[in-house]
Amino acid sequence: MGILVDSADPVSIANSVNDLVENQELWREMKENALEARKIYNWDKEKIKFLAIYQKLSKDEKNDA
Repeated sequence: MGILVDSADPVSIANSVNDLVENQELWREMKENALEARKIYNWDKEKIKFLAIYQKLSKDEKNDA
């Protein structure tokens, strides 16, 4: 769970920050979700996936030439 804000709207950002400050349960839930997401999505894992995709696309392009 997260909060969706318009990054170009400072009022939207401020309201969302205020929501987190005022709602400790929401803050706690987002913190727990962020810690879980960090286990799943980390640069070491993602770079391996990204490089594999890049290498596959590179090979496919060479085969099409």
